[in-house]
Amino acid sequence: MPKPLLLMLDYDGTLTPIVPHFDQAQVSQDQIDVLRKLASLPAVQLAIVSGRSVPQLRFFLMDLAGESLYLVGLHGGEVYDFQSEQFLEEPDSSYKHSIEALKQYLEKAGIHQVKGVALEDKNYSLGVHYRQASPEDAEKALGCLREGMKTLGLSLSFILRPGKQLLEAVPKGFNKGVAVDHLLPLATKRFGQGPSLTYIGDDVTDFDAFRQVNAHGGQSIYVGQILPEDSPPVAQVLPNVQAVYDFLERNILSAV
Repeated sequence: MPKPLLLMLDYDGTLTPIVPHFDQAQVSQDQIDVLRKLASLPAVQLAIVSGRSVPQLRFFLMDLAGESLYLVGLHGGEVYDFQSEQFLEEPDSSYKHSIEALKQYLEKAGIHQVKGVALEDKNYSLGVHYRQASPEDAEKALGCLREGMKTLGLSLSFILRPGKQLLEAVPKGFNKGVAVDHLLPLATKRFGQGPSLTYIGDDVTDFDAFRQVNAHGGQSIYVGQILPEDSPPVAQVLPNVQAVYDFLERNILSAV
């Protein structure tokens, strides 16, 4: 009998293409069907690991409600069991007050008037997206975010985590390596033994997960045309989102 598998998948850029605005990141019905099949496999524990909040992930993946699936939001800060509809890990509520203060600071500073910049409020973290901004406007917005962090004294409890055309204020200690640490004991309890690990992701924020998975002898897979020089070692590079679904169908669904 093959060893059970803990399969961890990033969302944006891995299960759905990077889109102009973060609210547009929908998965297709065919893609939902693939994820449902994976979640139903007795020897696979599926988890979606994202910098998004769990409520955002639930909105995009509502068709999978009730499946054997974990949603991990805020770079490992929250863990949600989609089958029981219960949070297993939640951030300290004090982070909300800090994020609300930062949001108000940025709004008063006029960041919402900077062309091509969008704020993403995740309750416990706050992202500044600048994908559609000019380099000058992007730097203006990011400078405002940095100044807000400094003015409000948030640097003791938050860090600025870069992503793809994104800079985000995230509580310290939230990273996708922590997500792996949360998920591994859950999968071990389910299977009665330690599972194999596979993590697929496309962003620098996934590198912490790659390191943890590699440390456990698992398989890290990068999604993109060129592997960044600062990436931890990976077992494979997949060029795009469609290649991710091809990999899942060929190497997991067709292998059982």
